[in-house]
Amino acid sequence: MKNKGILLDSVNGSHRGYENGLCLREGVRGAVWYYQFKVAGRVYEGSTRKGKDAKREAQAYLTQLKGKLLAESRKPKASAPPSMSTLSTVHDEWLEANKDAFDARHLSSVARVWDLHIKPALGSLPMDKIGTTAVETLRASYLPGHSSGGANFVLKVLSTLFGFAIGRGYIPARPYKVKKLTVQRKPRPVLPPESVGEFLAVADRSRNPHAPAMVRMMVGLGLRESEARTARWEWVSFSRKTYTPGLTKGREAVAIPMGDWLTDYLWGLPWRAPEGLMFPADDETETPHSIGYTRKVIERGAKAIGLIHVTPHRLRATFATLHADAGTPLRRIQSMTRHKSILTLMRYIEDSEAGLREAQEIVAGRMGLAAPPKPKVKTAKVGKTGREVSKK
Repeated sequence: MKNKGILLDSVNGSHRGYENGLCLREGVRGAVWYYQFKVAGRVYEGSTRKGKDAKREAQAYLTQLKGKLLAESRKPKASAPPSMSTLSTVHDEWLEANKDAFDARHLSSVARVWDLHIKPALGSLPMDKIGTTAVETLRASYLPGHSSGGANFVLKVLSTLFGFAIGRGYIPARPYKVKKLTVQRKPRPVLPPESVGEFLAVADRSRNPHAPAMVRMMVGLGLRESEARTARWEWVSFSRKTYTPGLTKGREAVAIPMGDWLTDYLWGLPWRAPEGLMFPADDETETPHSIGYTRKVIERGAKAIGLIHVTPHRLRATFATLHADAGTPLRRIQSMTRHKSILTLMRYIEDSEAGLREAQEIVAGRMGLAAPPKPKVKTAKVGKTGREVSKK
């Protein structure tokens, strides 16, 4: 029903039956008011879907449509992001957008890799011109004198920047394909269950009582240090014996059951309150402690039980590993640690020496190679008087 041969010189001109942009035409469903007008050099035509006796409604419909299209034509067009943005430009934007979202140590590592390796090789290149050959050349120049793990970190930083650029619409997809190198995994420490008490006893010697309390929540609930620093009293349910972290990396809100030992400990804290930060660095502003606040306390406790290189995040791995050794189903551990993928969780679970030793003994027994069991020594029962109680 469109009259495509009509071109208008003005918005409200009268042409070939159109009056103020409206024209009554017969259609399948009877007479209907049609419109035709021009805004910003573009012709618009169509039906108002208003009947013969609804001219006023058709005019109102047309006025509203014109106003909407006119307003849209006057909006300043958003400058399209340059498809040829250089990697340095994207890096600066990424840093500005994420400088408060990451750990200071992580940002320092990224800055070192960027300044020494990525920027000199690729910084001035347009994003869509950094192909597989360029990235492989960067990795090849990095490897002499550096580890494969370090080369993988370079690729990780590069991948982060390209992911940011894709999210901003600068490029449609990553223009290179380079796989990470296979790295020999090093054993990472977790707290042995029999040494946790001694570890916590050393932590209790800290001058600020917040540190040992935060460490207990990390060991007992699998919290990240950032989640322990921002813990709040209203997220604790003493009646249900649960803690629901409300500020997490993955934006999850999962109720984690608390053991009696942790519930009683938190209940007995002298600064317990109905709400607010559990461990404020400043009571007036409710500012949390700085990143890495528990690191020294954890290092002292780990040294006391003969471990080194124990970071706050290793307490999270300890939580996952001890649960796995205790037979907790992986799906439940995943729920408590709030990992979206079971594969991510598996990277946290370490094989404990005690668990491996028990497995070895079981296999040795099945092969008939186990040492004969030691004879049990019977001990006489002693009564309250100190005399041996005779068996009847």
